[in-house]
Parts: sequence; structure tokens; C-alpha cells
Amino acid sequence: MYKNNFGYTLLDCLQCFFVGFSFILLSKKFMNRTNKFLSFLCDQSVGVYLLHDIFLFPIQLYLVNRLDIYIPYKIVIVVVLTMITSFSASFFLRKIPGVKKLF
Repeated sequence: MYKNNFGYTLLDCLQCFFVGFSFILLSKKFMNRTNKFLSFLCDQSVGVYLLHDIFLFPIQLYLVNRLDIYIPYKIVIVVVLTMITSFSASFFLRKIPGVKKLF
């Protein structure tokens, strides 16, 4: 539609920037507290970042090739399964002595 129009492209970039930046500001203002669940997520974040691809790609390949369901359902399944497996793997790897220093 407006693929080659520089003005619309610039507006799209600015919109993405301001929406992302506003989420950061709103999170800082309204979510600047902690609890056990957020502490758990924070502790596991580096491990999840390093491990999620190991689980993401096989889950995606399996769902694309094997399941014939509506694509948004596949996306939800992939996200949920990847989060569960990544957080679980990170949690259990951090239980190994010496590994906690790496993650």
C-alpha cells in the first residue's frame, strides 16, 4: 500500500519507537516493585536467554510439520512450551554447583 513512501516508513519507525519507549516508562512507573515470582524470573533471565533457542527450534519444527491447526494457536503453543522448558532447564541447571555462577 505505502511500501515506497518515505514519510509513512518514517512514521512507522517513530511509532514503534514511541510505543516501545512508553511501555518501558509505564513499566518503570507502575511495576517498580518485586515479589517472589518476579525475583524468580529475574534470577532465571540469563539462563533462559541462553537456552531458549535450544527448545524453540525443535518445538517450532515439530508444530509446523506435524500439527494442522490454526497458526495463532501454534504461536501460543510454541511460546508457552518454550517458556516452560527454558525456565525449567535454567532452574535445574542453576541447582548444579558451579553453574549458578555462569547463569
